[in-house]
Amino acid sequence: MKSSYTQLGVLDAPTDFVHALSFSLDGRYLASATNDEVVRVYDIQRGFATIWEHKGPCPATAVMWRNHTLFVGSMDGVLICVYPTYSWIRRRKTEVIYKADEPISAMEFNTRGDYLLVCSGADVLLFQKASKKWKYQDLIPRPSAFANAMMATSIQS
Repeated sequence: MKSSYTQLGVLDAPTDFVHALSFSLDGRYLASATNDEVVRVYDIQRGFATIWEHKGPCPATAVMWRNHTLFVGSMDGVLICVYPTYSWIRRRKTEVIYKADEPISAMEFNTRGDYLLVCSGADVLLFQKASKKWKYQDLIPRPSAFANAMMATSIQS
């Protein structure tokens, strides 16, 4: 069977488990969150060469790019943003945005990039960028037990 995909490279990282991958918006960089507690950024144009690493206190579980900022969620519920593609002169310090109660499993931006949804356990957290800082805004309510039961009943019908 012929595939319409071409392998561009192989990530050679010292890990046994990849939790998440994310391409930068311009498609030049790939970030990986792995079980070895290291977030890596690879330069695709340089044959997937590792250009940046960040060692955390526990495994990273989610990564997501917004412009040149990489958002990283971890097993201990910490959400940070880092600036791995800036030169070392312009690179800002790692910023802790929030500490959730559960591991962070997924993140997503709206199309304008001024809102960020973060899944942490059963919670969905909403963040907004205001005055160049990301701020926690709200917890999106979970469906009630009644709503879940109604949904299950309608699916079975």
